[in-house]
Amino acid sequence: MVYKTILIFFSIINLAFGNIIYDKNNTVITQIELDEYIKIYKLNYNFDINHNKALKNIILMKKTISFLKKNNPNFIYELDQKINSQINENNISSMQKDFFRFIGIRNEFLAEYFKNEFSQNDIIEIFKAFIDLKLPISGNKCLTIEKIVNLKENRYFIDNFFKNLKNNTRDFKTQLKEDVYDVCIDNKSFSDIENSIVKFIEKKTESNFNNFVYKNKN
Repeated sequence: MVYKTILIFFSIINLAFGNIIYDKNNTVITQIELDEYIKIYKLNYNFDINHNKALKNIILMKKTISFLKKNNPNFIYELDQKINSQINENNISSMQKDFFRFIGIRNEFLAEYFKNEFSQNDIIEIFKAFIDLKLPISGNKCLTIEKIVNLKENRYFIDNFFKNLKNNTRDFKTQLKEDVYDVCIDNKSFSDIENSIVKFIEKKTESNFNNFVYKNKN
């Protein structure tokens, strides 16, 4: 009777936690967690990740967060505060929270690069990747548009755009011959440029970030 009770108890445990698909170095991952991660990844990146890559990501995610909880708990606390200010903690699962934590950790590398290393030369390199960068210019604060010009290699605009990024302003200007014009960048165009900048910084910081997460893997 006792033996039967034990079997029932462990059956309940297995149902509660799902099939364990990874158990090594104090890191346990269940099939339920893997399936949830794949769904969260799809929702956030609009991309289907395969099971092997997802499992690898979860291992790195859990080990990195575990390392930071032990060695830099204040950072995790501040990260959680940011997450809770945007999403009610009661409305997200532990997998979702860890997913957003890991994004937050990644974003710290982006922010650090932008703050300390991002330069006009980076803007030049980013703009070079565009086929063209045709934007409207105006002589009266964008009340009327004079013409549309390709500012991809316009150094005045590059320097001005960089200053606006650093100062978190949007007073864009360029110079053609001797005349200075307002550059009228709508939200869609600015978002496209912004996304290119983020991708650029992600590539620039990828090595340092990978060194960090793999160093703290074990």
